[in-house]
Amino acid sequence: MTSAVFAALVAGLATSTADQLDHDVARALADLPPRSAALRVTATTRMDEEVRAAERLARRAEASGLVVTASTRADDIVVGPRSFLVEERRELAGLASLTSGRWAVSDSEATLTTAAAERLRVSPGDTLDLGPVSVLVVGTWAADDPTDPRWFGDPGVASGSDAGAVGPVVLSAATLVRLPDYRTSTWTLTVPSSVGGSDLDRLTSALRAFVEEADDAGAALDGSLADRVREIARAESSVNAVRRVALVLVGVVGTLVMWHVAGAVRAARSTEAMLVMARGASPGQVIAWHGGDVAIIGALGSALGLVACSAALGPPSPYVVAVAVVVPTALAIARAWPPAVVGRSGTAPVALVVAILLAGAGILLTARAAWLGDVVLESSSGAVRVDGLTVLAPALVLVAAAVVTVLLTRPLLGAAARVAARASNGLALVLALRRAGGRSRATAATLTLVALVVGTAAASAVASASAGAVVDRTREMQTGDDVRVSVGAERVVDGRQSPQVDLGPYAGLPAVDRVRGAVETPVGVADLKTTLLAVDGGEDGDGVVAGAVPIAITGGLASDLDVVVGDRLEVLVPDVAATFPAVVRRIARSLSGLPTGEGMVASRTAVQTSLSKPEALLTVNTLLLSSGDPLATARAVPSVADRPVTVVRARSGQGELSPGAAQTAWRWAAVGVALLGAIGLAAVVLGSVRGSRAESAVLGALGATRAVRGRARLGESAVAMAAGLVAGVAGAVLLVAVLVPVLSRALVPETAPDLGRVVALDGPVLAASLVLLAAAAIVITLAGVVVARGDADDLLRKEDV
Repeated sequence: MTSAVFAALVAGLATSTADQLDHDVARALADLPPRSAALRVTATTRMDEEVRAAERLARRAEASGLVVTASTRADDIVVGPRSFLVEERRELAGLASLTSGRWAVSDSEATLTTAAAERLRVSPGDTLDLGPVSVLVVGTWAADDPTDPRWFGDPGVASGSDAGAVGPVVLSAATLVRLPDYRTSTWTLTVPSSVGGSDLDRLTSALRAFVEEADDAGAALDGSLADRVREIARAESSVNAVRRVALVLVGVVGTLVMWHVAGAVRAARSTEAMLVMARGASPGQVIAWHGGDVAIIGALGSALGLVACSAALGPPSPYVVAVAVVVPTALAIARAWPPAVVGRSGTAPVALVVAILLAGAGILLTARAAWLGDVVLESSSGAVRVDGLTVLAPALVLVAAAVVTVLLTRPLLGAAARVAARASNGLALVLALRRAGGRSRATAATLTLVALVVGTAAASAVASASAGAVVDRTREMQTGDDVRVSVGAERVVDGRQSPQVDLGPYAGLPAVDRVRGAVETPVGVADLKTTLLAVDGGEDGDGVVAGAVPIAITGGLASDLDVVVGDRLEVLVPDVAATFPAVVRRIARSLSGLPTGEGMVASRTAVQTSLSKPEALLTVNTLLLSSGDPLATARAVPSVADRPVTVVRARSGQGELSPGAAQTAWRWAAVGVALLGAIGLAAVVLGSVRGSRAESAVLGALGATRAVRGRARLGESAVAMAAGLVAGVAGAVLLVAVLVPVLSRALVPETAPDLGRVVALDGPVLAASLVLLAAAAIVITLAGVVVARGDADDLLRKEDV
């Protein structure tokens, strides 16, 4: 049973989290906004050298496994009072579906989006005047998915307009050449839909090399696919680190439990083993006789656990199968080694030295992890990997806590027994303390097992909830509201070329209650450069206090500027070459709405009216939307945007891994270790009872009643378990304080606001784990008392005979 449970836990932990992680990676890579899920190489069509360089880059990208979508566009075809977006796109039929008419087949024909046709009030059969040429509209179409990264966030695809220009109108390449000379050719790079977690290292290195090559070639490059892939690779490595931590914890506890179970079997056969050795059997024969059947049963149990896991979650990897089968088999053979060959006196000092070395390693690795501050390491090529030493740290920390407690327990128990002997007339308490202190091996085994289980359950429950909390709170701070939309717009309003963003269409999005416009722009204070978010409503409303704009600033910026609340600043806005006076009203570690770590927040109206050049109108480039369904609102944004959408961030999260896979791994670890711990306690406690039956018989012969011996047995178990509980809690506190934040940090972008230590508790997981362990401890201890009574009576009857 033990090997079956161990195999099922190891296989389930590895398989369930791996499948969930691959699904999350594929979703995050293609998620909103489109410009973060793609790279675009742009070249001026008439510049042959630029085009050739861009084509070489596109071929290189395609060879590395990326999907390349090419197009050519004329951005500003002006005919009378109207301007058009016109393009040639060969792969249109693979990205859109006809809503009326047919696809164009000749140079004199064109198609356009349904939204653009409605704006122009044209339909199939109408003629469209594009200045130098006129074309026959033969069909209208709608994008299958306007958020597909291959569209690169083109606002015209869904809304039919881009900053007032109507389109896109799709023509043939031959017709496009007859239009005004200024055209741009683009190659949009996206990742295949089949990409999973195992492809991230290759993608990260390929994109980094591609960006460097594009920079060397002087190519115009837009989009942030490389940054997104890198952040997702970091988050995926963080989840893998958590999964490996959980596997190590389950592996350590499982190994310890199977060691005790196999030891209990060996103890039951010890007399028989010594008899056959006395008759000439070699140690190898004893191992074959007494270890072979246990190893076979263990292998069968492992196979049963693997089959059950495969039926529920899918087949595990060969590595997992090997671990699940080899560990129980090896332990069964090792524990079958005859007691006469490996005596107790020789193994105890060695075990103590090994335990102390492991404890020291745990402390050193914890200090190292705290110093590094991250479980993800990045190579010079851009590939990310998990720091294997940090993965071992949690298990070693709990071992260290158990070892320190074991070393302190024996002298403390001796002192406690002496105090109890003087202060109490009762025999049970003194016997319990003396037995716990004198039987150090049994006490250490129980203490260590309880410490590992309690420490793992408590730390896993906190880590599971904290992983979700840090991601959720980071999203909340970065978003500033339920949904944050950033659009590509010129920083200053300039008539027809760069009109102010219209907030009206966004108010009609699904579930939207309120729309606030904002300007996110670089600013300078003294010699420092930072970010200003000027938002409708701002800090203390839209008013100006004593001729200055009230602002809130982050703690790091306040420290750099050496300012406190009430200080006045002169803030430079380089985009308009103007300044405004500001007064610090609040300082906080992080500010809602600032996507990066440091900056300031103020009222857009107050900033605009206080500029030294108030005639320079700052363009709204950020919208904060209050919504009852943030995800639905975010997905509907492209349908109304008339500017390129560069960022769409909802509290539900886009373009990043969810913490779900990490939380699943922690929960598996907590509940799985509790289940293994219950089995291990049974082996340790019942084995300890068998080992102390002679002592119990002697106590009975000396007049100790069954009740006294029973209470002494209960007290001995309770002392060892209480000490293990203390050690487990101490180890969990250290893990939560040092290692849990390190393991959760890579789940959020490196540029995310600093939220400090975020601690939460997954109550149901902790309760389930501890209730399972407590129930097992009570039942096993009571069973041990019953077994002890029967063994003692049986031994006395044999002595009488």
